[in-house]
Amino acid sequence: MTFGVMQINGGAVMADPNATSASNVYAAAMLPASNASDMVEHVEMTFSSPVSDISFDVINGNSASSFVAYAFDTKGNPIGTKIVNLNCSNCSGAVAHVSFNIGGIGEVVVRSSSVSNMIDFAVDTITFNSAGAATPEPGGLALLGSGVIGLWSLRKRIFNR
Repeated sequence: MTFGVMQINGGAVMADPNATSASNVYAAAMLPASNASDMVEHVEMTFSSPVSDISFDVINGNSASSFVAYAFDTKGNPIGTKIVNLNCSNCSGAVAHVSFNIGGIGEVVVRSSSVSNMIDFAVDTITFNSAGAATPEPGGLALLGSGVIGLWSLRKRIFNR
């Protein structure tokens, strides 16, 4: 499922426009698996262009678990890791907030470390800053302008001799 520059893979993605928006996406990985190879233990967020300052909530399902969130740059190199522990009894619906305050993020993967036959969690309230073209500061433009004027006047002096 694609939302602007973000695509979500893994688990089931719900895109009910009455319940969510692009910055509040519910992505659940819930799968009663008959064997371990059928398990969907992660949610993957990939970006068509680099983003920065991503944050989201990890919500526990029916069984307690811990999670690891990995951030990768656009070339697939790891640039951040966060460990989220929601291992507690009777903690269905427990929420942990995760954030990566870095730039150049091309992909984020949230993986459950559950070893049971049911992996049940959600990633919700995803926010991030899309990378855009750098906006020059007015002071930098003034410095560049004064340098151009200085070079022009120097050139004029040299050729007027």
